[in-house]
Formats: sequence, structure tokens, C-alpha cells
Amino acid sequence: MSKRPARGGTIAARHLADFARRLGADTALLALGGEASGDDRSPRLAEALPWMEALHDALVRGSDEASAGAGPSSCLTARTADDELIPGHRHATLIPLVIDEKRDRVDHMLVHAPMGFDGPAVGALMRVRRLWAKELPDLDVALVGLGRREDFRETVAQLGVSTVWTSVTPFVPSRFMKPRGVNSLEGQVQAELSSRGLPAAASVEVELEGGQYVAAEEFWGRWSAAEDAGFARRWRRWRMERMDSGKRPPIVAGFGLRLRFEPAVEGPVALGYAAHFGLGGFRVGE
Repeated sequence: MSKRPARGGTIAARHLADFARRLGADTALLALGGEASGDDRSPRLAEALPWMEALHDALVRGSDEASAGAGPSSCLTARTADDELIPGHRHATLIPLVIDEKRDRVDHMLVHAPMGFDGPAVGALMRVRRLWAKELPDLDVALVGLGRREDFRETVAQLGVSTVWTSVTPFVPSRFMKPRGVNSLEGQVQAELSSRGLPAAASVEVELEGGQYVAAEEFWGRWSAAEDAGFARRWRRWRMERMDSGKRPPIVAGFGLRLRFEPAVEGPVALGYAAHFGLGGFRVGE
């Protein structure tokens, strides 16, 4: 028998749900260190993955508390009340941001759910104050913006509209790579785009050391020919494995990509392993 929620909690959850529906909110901006103070305790972008997991855990817990006994929000868990998986990646994607580009530390976090936020999710976003992760220092956060993704477009390059999208965080393959077909590097990228309702990329290029790019169809020959195949080494410094050992990628390798579309597509574009936790993210432009 399910626990009957307290009447006051039910009323609060209903008001939050009504607020979210009226606003049509699907995007939230959170600042680190109070008002994004630039505190050096904030993680470097390359180390952001466990913090995005910590934010997700905090929001799921918070939405469970805000639901007045109805369980955590589907837009955060990607599962219905009957534990069915919601298709199409319409649940929340969490994106680490470095808005102050003079620094290499995360100062904001974005949460975007194409399916929109429900009342419990809004409640969790409003309540979250602190994040913690195993063997890492606590991190203060605060909600500083709530609305639709177009409201944040001028501030956040990951939410733009463009024909060209370039990696901000490394693309990590979610399946073992093969020389051709759907499990090739390009095949995985195109499949990820399709699963998110995005059009196929007209071209997929891989970043080389020195900032040059090579067409993805040349990837396998370079990858299999030598240990150092000339791909940009900067992506190797990133944390690319989730904390849960059962959720680690099949191959621990990250690549910088450049995607071209025709016509333009609307962000966010996040693909591959842990794309809902900050990896595989792109921004507009070359």
C-alpha cells in the first residue's frame, strides 16, 4: 500500500506544478559558490563529471521529497511512475558551464529537460543548496535562473542555433568501436543524433593535435595504425568515467568533434556516453 501524502505537501506540490506549466519551464541555471564567486574550490571543467552526477542525485532526492509521496520526477529519472523508460532523451541533460572564460573552472550548471519541468523538479531546483561527492569537497549551488531555453541563449553558447557545432567536452563512444557501420565513430555520432530527434550531420570531423580536423571516415585507419594517431591530446586529461563502476564506458577515450548540419539545429547538442552528465557537449561555431 502506498503511503498517503500529507495534505500540506500535496498542496505545495500542486502549486509548483501549476507554476511550471504556466511558465513552460524547461531550463534552469544554477550558480556555484553562491553567486558564481569564482571560488577556486569549484571544479575544473575537465573534472566536472562527478559533480554533475552529484547534482543529478541531489535533484532526484529533492524531487522525491517535493512530490509528496509520488516519487521522484520523471524528467530527472527518465522513467515513468510505472518504471518504463521514457524514449527520445527528453529527460534532463546537465551541462557544466564556464561563463567566465578567463578561468577554467565551472561557475554555473545548466539543467535542460525537453519534456519540461514538473512541480517536483521545480521544487528540487529551488531547494538544492549543496552538492557532495565521494572523496571531493562540498560545493555550494543556488538557482539563479528558471525559464525556457531561448531565455538563456545569449548567455549560454550550448543553447544557440547553428549549422556548425564544436566539442566543449569530449565525445566518449557509448559502444565498442568498429571500422565501419553503426558502431564506427561516425555511425555512433549519427545514431546518437537520430535518437535525440536531430537531423543527421552533413559532416563529422575529428580534432587533431594543433587544432586541425580530419573527416571521421579517416578515423579508423589512424586509430588502429598507431598508439598516438595525432588526435588532440587535450581531451585525454578529462575525467571520462562515472563514479559507479557498473556505469563506466566500454572504451575510455574522448575525442573533440566538429559537426556540420544543413539546415541549422538548436542546442543543446550532447552525445555519447554520459551525455546527460556533461560529457559529449557542443557549442555553436568553429
